[in-house]
Amino acid sequence: MRIALRKNKSILVCLLAFTMCSMSNAQGFIDLESGIIFTGFNTVRAPGKSGTSISLKDDLPVKPTPFFRLRVGINFNERHHVSALYAPLTAVAKGSLNTPVTYRNNTFAANTELEARYTFNSYRLTYNYSFIQKPKLNLGMGLSAKIRDAGTFISGGGITEGNTNIGFVPLINLQLNWMPTEHFGLRVFADGLVAAQGRAEDVLVTGIYKVNDKLNLNVGYRFFEGGSDGASAYNFVLLHYAVAGVTYAF
Repeated sequence: MRIALRKNKSILVCLLAFTMCSMSNAQGFIDLESGIIFTGFNTVRAPGKSGTSISLKDDLPVKPTPFFRLRVGINFNERHHVSALYAPLTAVAKGSLNTPVTYRNNTFAANTELEARYTFNSYRLTYNYSFIQKPKLNLGMGLSAKIRDAGTFISGGGITEGNTNIGFVPLINLQLNWMPTEHFGLRVFADGLVAAQGRAEDVLVTGIYKVNDKLNLNVGYRFFEGGSDGASAYNFVLLHYAVAGVTYAF
């Protein structure tokens, strides 16, 4: 696992170095996004086949969770986009079940007050090429290399049990920017892929208010859906994001 992660990190570094060396007419940007996450569903089970299925919404309720995301990048030669994303996420669910809960190597007694800490931190490097480049419309496709650091820990009755998983996931990237007027527009930024091991879709749709050539204000909606069904752990999740953000170009 460590050797694979080193190789993946080396690939990301090489891609970034290549694009940095080849840029001209580049414009950097910082994109800060924040808001509230609402859980659509979030089911965890460990081991994947024999553990107790736990809903981190219905069994153990979770409150709406604040979040932030930071993306930094460059647009160069009019059509090329390279960016890096830091997207931490931790949600806490609390409650009890009227049946015993088996999670990994421990069993929690029925009616035990439980706390589940769900983590899904995401780090991505994205390259996108705009194949439609017009004054009011920009549409491009590319790839995102994602490293996810995910896990769920459950505590209760003096016991804490959990698991973490760090892995590399390639995703297809889609970007659309439409500015029908001088100040107002629409932005879509999406990563996604479906494979035998699982799936992931992360889609942002926001309205844009262009303050000036350097500053945009963004308000909209993001959803994240996906998961995997493995021998060691099962997790499928749907999260709804109420989003507000700013994009600053320099």
